[in-house]
Amino acid sequence: MLENINLRIKKFNRTTYVADGMLRLKRKIDNSLRLGFKAYNMNGGQYKLMFGRLLGSACDQLYEDSMRITLEEFFVTTNLTQWSWGMCPIEGTTGVVKNYAPTTIGDHIPAYVPGSEKWKVELYFAENESNILGGVIVYASLRTNLSLINYG
Repeated sequence: MLENINLRIKKFNRTTYVADGMLRLKRKIDNSLRLGFKAYNMNGGQYKLMFGRLLGSACDQLYEDSMRITLEEFFVTTNLTQWSWGMCPIEGTTGVVKNYAPTTIGDHIPAYVPGSEKWKVELYFAENESNILGGVIVYASLRTNLSLINYG
């Protein structure tokens, strides 16, 4: 699904980190695929699964109203000018990301998630429960007030 994701995290200013790099989507995303996630917390030197779920169809999940600001702020930092809100399918493509600083990711974190220095989140596309096609892994630190302070 996703290949050659090469995002580097760098300090933009005293308080902000940004991601720069390239990503390549090698298969189109449409409603025949499902979007899923798993969240792990570091415990005893190992990441332990805290929760996860295979959600509904990929386009329906990506274009939920609650995701609009997050996706729009991401795509405005890329050269993917052919993307627009609600577009489905999303054809395979290569994009360059420049100075992406997520400001709304914390809005998607449930209140019961404890603040911790070491989290791993897998976002993936699947055809069904047993056939995961690929995705991305994000490592993050959360303050106890649940705002993202570092990622990469």
